[in-house]
Amino acid sequence: MKTYRWSTSAAVLLGSFLLSSPLQGEGFLGFLTRREPDILTVTDVTEEGRAWPSPEPGKPVYYEAISFGTRNFPGLPGDPTPNSRAMLNLIVKTLAKQGFVRARKKGEAKVFLSIGWGYSRANLSALTFLGGDKLDLTWELESGPMLSPNVLRRDFRDATEVKVMEAANSDLYIASIQAFDLVALDAGKKKLLWHTRIACEATGLSMAETMPTMIIAAGPFIGRETKKPVWRDVTELRKANVDIGEAKMLEYVDPADPKNSPAK
Repeated sequence: MKTYRWSTSAAVLLGSFLLSSPLQGEGFLGFLTRREPDILTVTDVTEEGRAWPSPEPGKPVYYEAISFGTRNFPGLPGDPTPNSRAMLNLIVKTLAKQGFVRARKKGEAKVFLSIGWGYSRANLSALTFLGGDKLDLTWELESGPMLSPNVLRRDFRDATEVKVMEAANSDLYIASIQAFDLVALDAGKKKLLWHTRIACEATGLSMAETMPTMIIAAGPFIGRETKKPVWRDVTELRKANVDIGEAKMLEYVDPADPKNSPAK
């Protein structure tokens, strides 16, 4: 598949994407029980990102993008993954609803997006991905946490804090969208503007069914800073009939086999 800006941009983004990933692995128990997912979304915006204009009606933010699909967050045998092209089409549509529009003219884009989705095995290190720093929970990752005075606060956590801790100790479906300054990236500098992370406990669910719902539920928070992780009960949303159609808006990049990538 065609690799867009591979030599100057994608390799830099791949390294960044791997560093931001929780531990991967096995452990999926799925289909023992069926349930409707609660979906977490958290967005961090850097100082550089706060200086950039947010999308407004009639004033979209134009971007170029690369997708790693499930390459960095591989799924599990027996748990079907969503069609990559259909997922990209859905992501493009969701981004467009929030004012992020794929550039069609040379020089139009100022932002470069790195997109991926997949599975993460239960591990407390996922607290970072889940926005635990916004809730003052990441002290749990320190060596000898039982010696911390914060231990006394464990019984006084609010509902959001409890759900984030439970999620960090669960197998997760996850998605990640990172935005970089495209001009700086082309100059060999990695300047992160914002990072949106999406997660849902995986037990009892199918990735193929759940991942599209996760993207739709997270839509209003993509690229917009959240003071703390946001949870959405998407019972009705998941039941909705969502036609994600044929992908034709965003190229899919397979770093392992770039020669067989389709043209835009």
